[in-house]
Amino acid sequence: MSMNKRAIRNGGIFSFIIAAIGLYQGENLITSAMVWGFAWIVMSGAFWVSYRITQPKSQPESESIIEEPTKDPKEH
Repeated sequence: MSMNKRAIRNGGIFSFIIAAIGLYQGENLITSAMVWGFAWIVMSGAFWVSYRITQPKSQPESESIIEEPTKDPKEH
C-alpha cells in the first residue's frame, strides 16, 4: 500500500473515532461531521509527513554494506 493511501486510511480511522466519541458525549451531528472532516485532513497530512520522514530510515541503506565483496585468494 502506498504512503498516500496509508495516510488517508489511518487519518480517516482516527478521525472517525474522534467524531464518534464527540457524538457519544452529546455533540450534535453537524459539529461531529465538521470535526470528522477537519481531523481527517489534519491527521492525514500529519501521517503523510511522518511516513515521508521515516521512510528512508526503514529501508536498508545499501546492498554493498550488507554483503562485502570477497577477494579471491588466488589473485595474490
